[in-house]
Amino acid sequence: MENHELPLVNGRALINTGSRLEPADEVGLAFLTGQVMRTGGTQKHTPDKLNQILEQRAASVESVIGGTSGSAAFEALTEDVDTVFGLFAEVLQQPAFAANQLELAKTQMKGGIARRNDSPDQIARREFDN
Repeated sequence: MENHELPLVNGRALINTGSRLEPADEVGLAFLTGQVMRTGGTQKHTPDKLNQILEQRAASVESVIGGTSGSAAFEALTEDVDTVFGLFAEVLQQPAFAANQLELAKTQMKGGIARRNDSPDQIARREFDN
């Protein structure tokens, strides 16, 4: 939808995947894949370089995998769309899954699991979903 007051371009790719497809002995694999697909850099750009390029342009590229689907999205100023769309395509087609970013994501996931009973709201939501 065109808006001349705010020259932003954004897009999203939907991916037919999800945690519903992960093996029972690898619970969490889909979530980690979705997170590290973006934070782990690409074959052409290290995670730090990718972050730097996006920050310099006030742009974003994000990825996530949920229960029934995955998605990746980008947002950029019109003048930067060629560069950012190229990075978006790299994240989708050539993710590097940097080992240090994978370990960080695992540590964060473990911390989330350890804190999951700290909130009655989270307990109720989790029990309701089962």
